[in-house]
Amino acid sequence: MPSTTQYAVRPPVESVRRRYLLELKQVERRGGKSVVPNLLPPWGQFRNGHRVKGYLLLSGEVGFGLTSITTAALLWHWKDDTGQFHDKEGAYRPVSIVNYVSFGLTVALVVYGVVDGLYYHYRLPTRDKGEGVKTGLIDPNRLPARELGAF
Repeated sequence: MPSTTQYAVRPPVESVRRRYLLELKQVERRGGKSVVPNLLPPWGQFRNGHRVKGYLLLSGEVGFGLTSITTAALLWHWKDDTGQFHDKEGAYRPVSIVNYVSFGLTVALVVYGVVDGLYYHYRLPTRDKGEGVKTGLIDPNRLPARELGAF
């Protein structure tokens, strides 16, 4: 069979690839196009479909945040009128270290949640193993949609 008939039946690879990429860009993101929820972790993780990561971030932020607030309140309560810790001198250093570490970990988790949420918000869907991306018509013959991961 001559090569011209092959191109008449089957389009070149580049046109199929271009059509595939255009249709991937048209895939609607989960939860809409707004970026605002990704600035409030773990809301962005839940919206991007990462439930386990969202629950882990939520529990870490709540746990470390409450530890930071509790130790700060304890240190403030221990302080006398002159700003000294006369009664609790031995306990001041460990409690203040726990306060600083828990505050730092809370801030680190919030920053990680924002960066992760924005990364997965702007990332195009990919073909994962066993998990396809549903799109519109991708076949050059205009057959109905199918999962892209099934190729």
